[in-house]
Amino acid sequence: MHRNNDPTERPSPQYLHDAESKRKDNVHERKNERPKVHLLQSSKDRLRRRLKEKMPCLSLFTDQDEVVVESTDPQRNKMDKLIEILNSMRNNNSSGVDSKLTNFMEEAQNSTNSEEMLGEIVKTIYQKAVTDRSFACTAAMLCDKMALFMVDGTKFRSLLLNMLQKDFTMREELQQRDVERWLGFITFLCEVFG
Repeated sequence: MHRNNDPTERPSPQYLHDAESKRKDNVHERKNERPKVHLLQSSKDRLRRRLKEKMPCLSLFTDQDEVVVESTDPQRNKMDKLIEILNSMRNNNSSGVDSKLTNFMEEAQNSTNSEEMLGEIVKTIYQKAVTDRSFACTAAMLCDKMALFMVDGTKFRSLLLNMLQKDFTMREELQQRDVERWLGFITFLCEVFG
């Protein structure tokens, strides 16, 4: 079978259209999404009107392009406040750190009402200490001050020791898997017991 290599011979327009269509379909299938549609302002207005007619309870939101939704979970808001205080702590001047430690402890005492919340606080401090070695000393001071803090019979110190023990038993695996985290863990461990 001989194939003609004549450059003037071109595929039929139908063949090009089919190939282009298949290529577009494959792109959308790979991305697992629909093609983006741009609407005219008049179409957007018409859609908003129809939405208002069908669902009057949503009429307040249809005039805006975005709706900001605030968290209704008070525990999440309290935790965000504690994280904000933690992130503001630096070991630059001891008087500033001491006041922030006190502020954190007061906020933690006021917002912690369950064992789960206490566990979240311990986990947050621990994660920040092992991922940011410069925070390890400050975290150890905070853990020392909060050691006897207790909620529902569970002490802060026992939750912290459980986390330390868990990582200590996996120290060789941790060293192989994530050296930075391992160094953070060792630094924090030394600060806590040093």
